[in-house]
Amino acid sequence: MKKHIFELVIIFVLASILSLGAFANDTQKSISEKMVRLHVIANSDSESDQAVKLKVRDAILEEVANLTEDCKDIAEVQKKISENLPRLTAVAENTLSENGFNYGAEAELAKTFFPSKYYDGFALPAGEYNALRIKLGEASGKNWWCVLFPPLCISAAEEPAEIQLSESGLSDDEIKLVTSDEIEYKYKFKIVEFFQNLFR
Repeated sequence: MKKHIFELVIIFVLASILSLGAFANDTQKSISEKMVRLHVIANSDSESDQAVKLKVRDAILEEVANLTEDCKDIAEVQKKISENLPRLTAVAENTLSENGFNYGAEAELAKTFFPSKYYDGFALPAGEYNALRIKLGEASGKNWWCVLFPPLCISAAEEPAEIQLSESGLSDDEIKLVTSDEIEYKYKFKIVEFFQNLFR
């Protein structure tokens, strides 16, 4: 009898783990499909390379804001970025050149794994996201990342994170997951983070 109960407990635990894993994967995937992130990778960790990385970041943010200001959804944003990768590469290289660096840059739109990240007013679970990647020189230094769409890392954006996230198509539950301080949603976020890291 005890053996039978033990087996039922094991089955229940395994079923719960699989269910939570499916929830984590579906939640992160649903969120990531509605976003485009920015990933700027410095040439090295030297002070000068890290400083110019931030100047490139600012130039790219401004250029992307101009390119996508009339875009209505994420598909248009991705299309516009993809079509303008040579232009974005040129923006990065011009910024480097203006600051005395000649090691070049490369822009690409690619699926990229990001760890969990806490921003001002919201957080995102670990997982793969579409990202505009700007690789500077050897691209072996510390990187910088944020969210291009919705424009949550563009300083000119005046709307609160919740409004920007809503306009990107995130559901109310997804917005609560990434912005709420309530214990319930922090717990769910930890589940997403755990399973994304476990099955990476």
